[in-house]
Amino acid sequence: MNPMKLSVLTGLIVFLSFSSVGASAESDASYAAPSKEDQVTTCLDTTPSHSDGPDLDAAAAPAYPVEQVTEVEKILAGLKYNPGGLDGVADEQLECALTAFQKMNGLVRSGFITPDVLEALDTPVFPVHSKDHKGVHVESDLARQVLVVYNDDARLRILPIPSGANKPFKEPEGGYGSAKTPVGDFKFFAHIHGIHTGHLGDLYNPVYFEQGGYAVHGDTEVPPYNASHGCLRIPIEDSEWFEKTVLLGAPILVSETALPVYRPE
Repeated sequence: MNPMKLSVLTGLIVFLSFSSVGASAESDASYAAPSKEDQVTTCLDTTPSHSDGPDLDAAAAPAYPVEQVTEVEKILAGLKYNPGGLDGVADEQLECALTAFQKMNGLVRSGFITPDVLEALDTPVFPVHSKDHKGVHVESDLARQVLVVYNDDARLRILPIPSGANKPFKEPEGGYGSAKTPVGDFKFFAHIHGIHTGHLGDLYNPVYFEQGGYAVHGDTEVPPYNASHGCLRIPIEDSEWFEKTVLLGAPILVSETALPVYRPE
């Protein structure tokens, strides 16, 4: 058989096999071509009086000059967070990078530059992979609500996530599902470029790691606490990079307990 035809046939078989998987965490529906509309992620706590932390008012956040914001962006980028453009603009992508940094360093998860953030940037905490793998691999720390992508021993990117909310949720078609993220060692086995519209919402560039339909995927809401139906949500901008960088077959560790970190002396 022609190798190109064989490749297409193999891909079709994999896609059809995945499509036949039963009830999923946040998938199970149709593919949609990427659209730039509404592809903005908020990582702030938009829930009034959320029980996991104080209400945070963006208007009350300290204001810093463009030069200082740019310097914070440069430091975060060097630490392998993704603040977006190094332009001194305190936009949504910078808020997501700051949220991930605050989670990793045990700070209030505001998404804003604060005196505590500026102090922590001088002596930051670094994640350490807990398992040795060659090539690209992923570790998700549910205790801190962060996800780290490694290449061998090197950190490629540190991302904020919400994992499963660990409570029942009402299914759109009736009944209840369990919003719990599966833990353990998995391998990525399927991915979709663009938007996958499921019965629980849109998944941006999902990369699936568990046969029940659990994926790492982009979302418009990546709050600073566990809030998903079971998938690992990441900012949409990062999901485009993740889907291209993390190849099928790459391992992922999902840990319920905190993973190793270190702070250089």
